[in-house]
Parts: sequence; C-alpha cells; structure tokens
Amino acid sequence: MTESRNINISISKDQLAELPIVYYSGQISVIDTIDTAKSAIHFINNQSIVGFDTETRPTFSQEQPRYGVALLQLSGPDKAFLFRVNKIGMHRRLCNLLADKR
Repeated sequence: MTESRNINISISKDQLAELPIVYYSGQISVIDTIDTAKSAIHFINNQSIVGFDTETRPTFSQEQPRYGVALLQLSGPDKAFLFRVNKIGMHRRLCNLLADKR
C-alpha cells in the first residue's frame, strides 16, 4: 500500500516571507553551443541529484502564440548550466539525459 501525502501547490505571501533567503554559491555557465553542451551534459549525467527548471516567454491571452522553452537549467550541487535551447535546440544528448529514468 502506498502512503498518501498532502502536497501544497502554493504558499501564501506570509509563508513566503518566513522562508530564509538562499543563494546558489556554485558555478553558473551559459550553454549556447553544441560543444559546450556536450561537456555540460557529461557533467550532469554523473550527478546523483539534478536540479531542473525551464523558462518560457509568457503569453497573456489565448490569441497570443504559445512559445517553446527558451532556457533549460540543469544543476548539480556545485555547477549549474543554463542551456539556451532557443539557440542550440534540443540536442540528442540533452534529450537522452532528460529521458533517463535515473
């Protein structure tokens, strides 16, 4: 039998104000060429825990076009990589990394 968990999908402004401010102290690299993407993907593939985030140009009405992901952030404990997928696309190695069940 699986354990049921209550997950908050949002927090109030008061709860947010109580949280400590935390800064990422690791190295941050912008990845905008296939060559730099390959070494970054190799690094991320060797991490036991990976942070993941995306940035997409916002749309404010249904009439506006929907934009794809412009920036993909993948990070380990001491290095973060900002993949400019709007520039380099979704390279096969990056797709394989994201599809990896680990």
